[in-house]
Amino acid sequence: KASVMLATTCVMGMTVQMLQSLGIVGSIPVDWPSELSTIFDAMKVLLLDLDSLGFSCVAGSAPSRYASSGLFFPVAALMLVGLGVATQGLPQRLSRWKWQRAQTLNTIGQFFQVGFTTMSNVGLVPFMCYSHPTGSSSVQKYNAVLCGESEHVSMATVGALVVALGVSFLIAAMTLVFLVPTEAAKGNVQFLQSCRF
Repeated sequence: KASVMLATTCVMGMTVQMLQSLGIVGSIPVDWPSELSTIFDAMKVLLLDLDSLGFSCVAGSAPSRYASSGLFFPVAALMLVGLGVATQGLPQRLSRWKWQRAQTLNTIGQFFQVGFTTMSNVGLVPFMCYSHPTGSSSVQKYNAVLCGESEHVSMATVGALVVALGVSFLIAAMTLVFLVPTEAAKGNVQFLQSCRF
């Protein structure tokens, strides 16, 4: 039987994924009706489109803006792991604030599950180029970045890291699908709690 917390988490996760999908549809270069364009533009925030937030004034060049979006996922995952480890050193009187390993792993899994669509979208940005009549090509989202130039190589490196992280999560999730029945039969509650996402 699902708890209220589990049901709420599932609903919120599905809502975020649906809104992310709307943002991706809105990024397709089509002349959308103005009503839809407004909705799509608002959903770009969930795709970590920092340009839609006016972040370009602060971040500067296209590669640094892209790196800020792309490195969000590995940095956030490392921060969750770091918080989980850091709370283990809390004194006994603060033990209720210690993160349990199973819940920490579940939180990381939930983060990647909800962020998978955005992570895939962000990771593939540097690999979407369009051709110019002169024979050169540019990154579709960042017109000033020519494909194959040094700026593009740095963006592609970050993009490859993000895509590899997404594929790693997908492989881990598929592996868990095969392991869960065996661990459930053994009564391994810690394992089951760590992969509830």
